[in-house]
Amino acid sequence: MDPVTLAAISVGTALVGTGVSVYGSFQEASAREELAEAQMEEGRLAQAAADARALQLEQQAGQERAQSQRAAEEQRRRLDRAQSSLQARAAASGAGALDPTVLDIAGELEEEGEYRALAALYEGEEAGRGLEYSAALERLSGQGAAYSAATRSRATRRGAGLARTRGITTALSGLGSAAGSTATLLDKYGGGSGEAP
Repeated sequence: MDPVTLAAISVGTALVGTGVSVYGSFQEASAREELAEAQMEEGRLAQAAADARALQLEQQAGQERAQSQRAAEEQRRRLDRAQSSLQARAAASGAGALDPTVLDIAGELEEEGEYRALAALYEGEEAGRGLEYSAALERLSGQGAAYSAATRSRATRRGAGLARTRGITTALSGLGSAAGSTATLLDKYGGGSGEAP
């Protein structure tokens, strides 16, 4: 085989190798881009899930408060019934509504009933605040997950850019080597005449 043909085969083989390397670099870059997009979607989904959990917790907080208000109202109704019963018994026994003993018992009933009503409201408020705090933590957790995913995605995209740059660099280097090899072989073997100098 003449030297020019050998040079052509050598250069062609080098170019094919370079092409395969460049293709691999661009495939890697594409895969990294897809991964970056998946990471961003993961962050969006994590934030959406955290927001949904936070919304549920806020709804529960409202339900706790409403339930405590109903419990307080029930305590006040019981107080009214107890006061009414006390008045009826006092009247039946011949004592008047202004009797000091009746007034003392009525005052104690009033204090106990109001205490229970306020305690029910306090419990509901505390439960509601706890749930709202948990909701805020859920939202913060979702924001953290979204930020983390965005950071990972940016790093992955930088890796994709580096893979493309590596592919371009490999292509240019391969072309430069092929051109240099061709020139060297042609100079060595006489410019393609097939005769050695």
